Amino acid sequence: MARATTKEAKRPRGRPRKHPLPEAAPKRQPVAREPVSREPVEREPVAVVTKDIDKKIDQLIHDIRKEFGPESIGRLGEYDTDVKVFPSGSEALDTIIGVGGFPLAKLVQITGGESVGKSTLINYLAAQAQRQGIIVYFLDGEQSEGNDRATAIGVNTHMLPISEPETLEDAFSRMWKAIERMSKWNSPALIMLDSLAALPMKVDLERPFDEEGRRAARAAFLSANLGKLINPLKGTQVGLIFINQVREKANASPYEKKTYSPGGRALRRYCHLTLELTRMGQVKRGADVIGITTRIRVEKSKLAPPFKTTNLNLYFDGRVEDAGNVTRDGVE
Repeated sequence: MARATTKEAKRPRGRPRKHPLPEAAPKRQPVAREPVSREPVEREPVAVVTKDIDKKIDQLIHDIRKEFGPESIGRLGEYDTDVKVFPSGSEALDTIIGVGGFPLAKLVQITGGESVGKSTLINYLAAQAQRQGIIVYFLDGEQSEGNDRATAIGVNTHMLPISEPETLEDAFSRMWKAIERMSKWNSPALIMLDSLAALPMKVDLERPFDEEGRRAARAAFLSANLGKLINPLKGTQVGLIFINQVREKANASPYEKKTYSPGGRALRRYCHLTLELTRMGQVKRGADVIGITTRIRVEKSKLAPPFKTTNLNLYFDGRVEDAGNVTRDGVE
């Protein structure tokens, strides 16, 4: 006798859900944003000077000058705060700096990675300064400056006094002596150092190879001695330009800048102007590479609004030409 068979429904596996699945959330609609206004913001009016306030300020100035000398205090409106500059030869570069050229009596740092055009730019600036009657003193810490490259860029090598210091301490001593002499001239002058990161410390040359170097020795030296170079620049026409490199940060977070300029916080604080160079591409004539395109960004400025960028074409034969519109954080 055949057994009757019935097809039973399969029992679902797993535990039954206690709560039903939530309904799919509706897609978010893009929010329309109003365009940022570029119109100038109205400034609040300047405070009015009353007779009582003016009298109190006069009394303060009198007391300070009586104790510390006539040059110890004064009203800001009585000081000549105009920045003395010399044109760099690039209209775009002068525009992003914001004061019409490279400043004198200030410290300028030009930083960037390898092969971005730092040495080419500083030689170009030296040639432009010489054409305007400015005496340039060049300190070659990398000991790589050559007649052929400098001449190709336009430098008059007969007019270029040059030193090759062996240590950072030696370079600072020579720059301090040069500032002492140049400040007596009634004409502008420039001191250029290429480069700050390449020069070793004296303590590094004297220690054995198997001995660990002192940590933050360079930053400590700059913190203690940069003021000795910067303070004498006040009231002179002597400018300082330092070339520096960038280093990669270890364990940098995804949201912070991946590089930094060595030298510690003191160097960043003392600099009046910091320009960072980044190589953007090559300039070609047919299949031959004849130069590079470099982006220059104002990373810091005590002279004008920072964060402006422009591109320059730096040719291997020494020519420099503007290669892009001036922008501020990507906004033309």
